[in-house]
Amino acid sequence: MPLQNLSDERLIADTKMWNEKEEYCTRQFLRHINEVNRRRLFCDDKTGSLFKYIRKNFNKSDSETSRRVLAAKTLRHIPCADKALANKQVTLTNLAEVSNLVGNIKSNKKKNEILESIKGKTQIQTRELVDDFTGKKRATRSKTHSHSNGTLRIHLSLVGQAAKDYHFIKE
Repeated sequence: MPLQNLSDERLIADTKMWNEKEEYCTRQFLRHINEVNRRRLFCDDKTGSLFKYIRKNFNKSDSETSRRVLAAKTLRHIPCADKALANKQVTLTNLAEVSNLVGNIKSNKKKNEILESIKGKTQIQTRELVDDFTGKKRATRSKTHSHSNGTLRIHLSLVGQAAKDYHFIKE
């Protein structure tokens, strides 16, 4: 049945169902990525890395591939993160954000503390937590796009104190 013919209630219910299926499939995909990695099957494909293997064989963009590889890495280091992802306490993006951090920590207790600290956080809040933990601040980056009508669109990501200053000025 064409989507235009669905009632509002049915469309909303179906959208929710498809979202839940997508989230379930993503978690399964992450588990499979980890097993492909454990078996080093990407070497058989002669791509040389898990990233290149996924990019090539599953038609994912660089950013999609990166998020999934990094999130899968976090799941390897913090197995209970899978449950947090299933319960929507953390996002795929936030698991990717902490992957390098938890990969360098030996203590399971500390890894679990990091997982707890990112529950319910936005990507920017998670980045700030990682920056605070490592003592490093990421540089801000900007993107500009010129449009044919003469307008200029600027995308600027601010973290840490710069983000706080922006909110202060904005108010």
